[in-house]
Amino acid sequence: MRILVDAMGGDNAPDQIALGAIQAAKDFNCEVVLVGRGEAILRALKDQGIETLPKGVEIANADDVVDMHDDPATVVKKKKDSSMVVGLNMLKEGGGDAFVSAGSTGALLSAATLTVRRVKGIRRAAMAPQIPTKTGREAVLIDCGATADCTPEFLLQFAFMGSYYAEKVLGIENPRVALLNIGAEDSKGGELQKAVYPLLKQAGERAAKALGDRSKSESNVIKNGGEDLKAPEFAAFDKLKDIFDQMKDIPEAEKFIKEAKKAKDNKPKVSDVVTVGYGVYILDSFEDFEDMCMVCPKVWGVANGIYKKDNRYYLVLEKGRCARERYNSICNVISEYARLDSEKEQRVIWVKENCEAVIKANAINKVKKYL
Repeated sequence: MRILVDAMGGDNAPDQIALGAIQAAKDFNCEVVLVGRGEAILRALKDQGIETLPKGVEIANADDVVDMHDDPATVVKKKKDSSMVVGLNMLKEGGGDAFVSAGSTGALLSAATLTVRRVKGIRRAAMAPQIPTKTGREAVLIDCGATADCTPEFLLQFAFMGSYYAEKVLGIENPRVALLNIGAEDSKGGELQKAVYPLLKQAGERAAKALGDRSKSESNVIKNGGEDLKAPEFAAFDKLKDIFDQMKDIPEAEKFIKEAKKAKDNKPKVSDVVTVGYGVYILDSFEDFEDMCMVCPKVWGVANGIYKKDNRYYLVLEKGRCARERYNSICNVISEYARLDSEKEQRVIWVKENCEAVIKANAINKVKKYL
């Protein structure tokens, strides 16, 4: 096992991070790569009486540092040589089996999503610490802060991910899954809890049927206080859509989804809407466009498309009307991933006539939804 550690992330870094990593390498007999400012790491170790790196511990230099005030959405672009981004890229390229950071949580989640990417079919990453219980076994608390505004779909995915982790990593046979709520009765909690409770309750049987992983008699269903919700093989996550498609059969979940969609679709006041002009932006790769879409707000009122010519990609924004604050946010994100080519209508026409259309209409929202 080769663990990549962000030596510059967290309190008292790199001193305490480096010491802890070295101790972990010794205790767990694993290799550790300290990613960060090499001279600072060596100096910190020397101050603790460690003159040379122990066996199994090495340093990968990274000159920059992500601090707690950096914008999580732009860290990957602005701080490419930071210990966090360098470490995640090493993980992506096979330079390690896992990456650990005690730095900015928001930046880590954003950078990991854009660099390493999520498992296909998983909509949101989750934080899942292990917590002690009175039975002596550890439990997985998922999610504990990665997603501020959850939906029933997200919580269902967290249930499967947590069950899989508990079984495959912690070695817990037939792990139980329960909804953390203010009471065990299905009538307790807010709108989200009331919506997700029946969804989780039926998930065991529906998952067994949709995934073909076990017979109906073997499936475990969540009840009051929580019973077993078995996670099938990891590759089966991309089949979870079969379960989500059936959410309409659950009145509470359907009501929650409709209300959430209504809140999202509320149009801004006329006084907040501005007329925006044309724009053509150049991106070096479609992957850059995907990364941009993942952090870009949804685009309303401004037609947009993505085109390709000679290994270059052109993002076209057409004249339209959009909420001022939203449009400013959109432009800020685009400027981090693309270069402004022109703001003239003639250039927009040229791109449409001379370039291959990848996605002609509503490109940003379509790619954002897909990812």
